[in-house]
Amino acid sequence: EQIMRDADVVITHAGVGSAMSALRQGRRPVLIPRRREYGEHVDDHQVDLGRALSRRGLAVVREAGDVSAADLCEAAAALVTTLEDKVPISLAEPLERAPSPRKSRTNGSVHWPTR
Repeated sequence: EQIMRDADVVITHAGVGSAMSALRQGRRPVLIPRRREYGEHVDDHQVDLGRALSRRGLAVVREAGDVSAADLCEAAAALVTTLEDKVPISLAEPLERAPSPRKSRTNGSVHWPTR
């Protein structure tokens, strides 16, 4: 983490741990998602995470061969601050109104009802 804090730019894959580590150290990372189509991962969750962070201005997301000097400058120019006293997520609705899971009588699996 000290290396990330001291770096001008952090370039990493778009895994949750790597992306969050960079953000916690105050760096807007350049994320290069590992992709299913190249056999790098089982699905494209890194693409989804990268898009979500990019939409919020928290990351620069590019394919490996598409990273430019402008991308590196953009990432280096931004510092990310965290708000320690803020709740990082909120529920869409209060817990008391959320649906309860139902256990299947046939095979014991748990199913969450949809709305």
